Amino acid sequence: MSARPARKGRPRVLLTIRVSDDGGRTFRPARTYTTDDDLTPPLVDVWPPCRCPLHR
Repeated sequence: MSARPARKGRPRVLLTIRVSDDGGRTFRPARTYTTDDDLTPPLVDVWPPCRCPLHR
């Protein structure tokens, strides 16, 4: 896999997400992640990375 050249100017949007805590009736403000954000990779390779009863 070859590396892409560095982009100049505005950061590129990687993901925009809105989260609902009440089944879709209301949503939190949108959160956008860009190439300039300091994103750390997950420490585990299991998806989803949670242990709630829904995802066991």
